[in-house]
Amino acid sequence: MVEIMVEKIEYHRVGLHLHTLQSDGLHHVNEMLRQAREAGLHLVVVTDHDKVSRGLEEQIRTGTTVLPGIEITTAQGHVVGTFLDMVPGEIPMGCSLSETVDMVRSYGGWVGIPHVGVGPSIASVTPNTVRRLYESGRYVDMIEVLHPAFRERHRQAADKLAEELCIAPVGVDDDHEGNVGRRIVTLVPR
Repeated sequence: MVEIMVEKIEYHRVGLHLHTLQSDGLHHVNEMLRQAREAGLHLVVVTDHDKVSRGLEEQIRTGTTVLPGIEITTAQGHVVGTFLDMVPGEIPMGCSLSETVDMVRSYGGWVGIPHVGVGPSIASVTPNTVRRLYESGRYVDMIEVLHPAFRERHRQAADKLAEELCIAPVGVDDDHEGNVGRRIVTLVPR
């Protein structure tokens, strides 16, 4: 008889796209972190609109790791930047998608495409715009394939784009209302 040992994989629960009162979220970073802890999140990225929100001083009290991020309004839609604790000021809004990607990269940040293809009501970048970005030699690190605003067609289109361009697929809450970690999270192996 052959025995196969399967190692149990443990995961970190991660919230990659969350908002606070610093932009259009309903809660202070303290409340957001309390909710994250209750939902079992190990790490959160605060991605307030058009400003880098730090929140790092709060992680000492909550035990949840907080990464600074930003959801930037570009001329073609929103872009998410993470790992941006060294930004000397704000990243200007309204620049082209290419310029914004270059700025995020210049600060050592990761680039994500949020709510791709949903439409102008939530400032979504189109799949073809992401393809043109790649054709210009600029790349992104992650793309949201699960999002509360997605219908099945959005999810399928985002999945297809992630596979086509070899972009890491992620699921996000894009939480504004206080549902941190209760709808969608990304699981990252420990």
